[in-house]
Amino acid sequence: MFKKVTVAPATYRSMALKEHNDNPLISALPERLEAKRLKQLLHKVPKLIPSAEFSTDDRIRLVKRLRKAVVPTRYYLDFYFAMYDLLIEGYEDRNPTLPNVIQWTYDIANPDVSVEELKLNDQITLDDTDTTSSHLFLSGLSGGGKTKLKKTLMSVCFPQVIFHTKDDFDELQIVHLNVEMPDDGTRSTFLKNIAQEFDETLKEIENTNYLSQMTKANGENLTIGAMTSIVKNLCLKYHVGVISVDEFQHLNVVNPTDFNLMLQLFDTMSNVYKVPFIKIGTPDALSKIKKFRNARRAGEVIEILPYNKAPDQSSDNKEKSNLGKDWKWMITTVFDFQVVNQPIKYSERVDQELHKLSCGLPYVLFTLWQETQIQAIRNKSEKITLQLLNIVYKKRFKLILPALNAIRGKTKSRASDLLMIDQLIEKGKNSPALKHLERYVNNENFTGVAAVDLLAAVNELDFKSVLKDEEVEQINKIKTVLEKRSQAIKKGQTINHE
Repeated sequence: MFKKVTVAPATYRSMALKEHNDNPLISALPERLEAKRLKQLLHKVPKLIPSAEFSTDDRIRLVKRLRKAVVPTRYYLDFYFAMYDLLIEGYEDRNPTLPNVIQWTYDIANPDVSVEELKLNDQITLDDTDTTSSHLFLSGLSGGGKTKLKKTLMSVCFPQVIFHTKDDFDELQIVHLNVEMPDDGTRSTFLKNIAQEFDETLKEIENTNYLSQMTKANGENLTIGAMTSIVKNLCLKYHVGVISVDEFQHLNVVNPTDFNLMLQLFDTMSNVYKVPFIKIGTPDALSKIKKFRNARRAGEVIEILPYNKAPDQSSDNKEKSNLGKDWKWMITTVFDFQVVNQPIKYSERVDQELHKLSCGLPYVLFTLWQETQIQAIRNKSEKITLQLLNIVYKKRFKLILPALNAIRGKTKSRASDLLMIDQLIEKGKNSPALKHLERYVNNENFTGVAAVDLLAAVNELDFKSVLKDEEVEQINKIKTVLEKRSQAIKKGQTINHE
């Protein structure tokens, strides 16, 4: 897949604070956008082309464009302003034109200067005191739109690379580096992912191959220390503003020792290299971080909650009346995007049903609206109905029905893991999906009807890419466990309460 990398020549703005004005890493950043303009820039709805003479396949392809829609809710604004502040804070002590910063950069990169010496000279922080501003955690259930939010904001609001043109500073600045937590949760794979991301980001500017430096001539990985040193030098060389790490919940399947070592790696990079991190993951990933670390060290948390439906319009509570605006915007978007020949008009009844079924999750809402239209085109009914919505819902979301029921009932349940598994399968990421599914099955330890229902859902999983032999073996083991547990069906035990 082609990856868009935006490279921009530096345009230096006049800043109110002198220390910001004299820092090219800050003064070259785009001006902070006002909320109204930000929402206008981010809002995106695919163009609806008249489809009367299109073939069935063409119309279905047109329907699938709906998933590319972007509805910038309040969380987009919260994340944008938090990320902007994070960039400024991260660059405040890293003015590359100041002699003391230049010396710090050389000392940090010099392997002959010990960490103890750096600490003694107050050049690095190795305790908890300065870590809060170096972290931002974007949390939310799978299907809440975290990744789309991050990608949209970073691609629209910030260049990824800035080419500086000052006489005393003519280097490259990577504003944001975007990596994914590996599904094996190991530091070596994570560090290699970062090196590869440097290569990808710079490929249109420089001919680099930093990933190859992570392995020895015989193909073995370098030591963690050596790999960390390479990443350190790259972060310093390219003045990295922030590193965002998506799919942080992949760490949930690693053992406690490896989990703690990964957190130590983040602490080192934040405190020694002064590179802020944005961690993106599910609420249980955040809880696990807090369990292993002081809760404050998770940094600022933005949690994307399922969207509420607008309350009764007669409500006098202004704060309450604002709660449903995001949902209303999403509903307007889906109703405006109908390819079927007999578009359904908006009604409060359909609105209520869509909210009930989707539980306010954008992924479920947009997928359900898309798949229902596809079904209506294929069965030639050419119309969305409440009955068809429910038929498609029960078939398409069979695996995640327990999670949606738990959300709907406002109960705490590990069933939320199923949302993530469904999302991973949708993206063609079979290996991590099966790891999390195996963990879920083993940890929940349900039997009877619950096992029967889940087994039926597993049997109908629609993998988007071909399973490898080891993945087939893994899913067969999961099915075997569920088959054994489903032998003695206990009355009333179910994971689907509807």
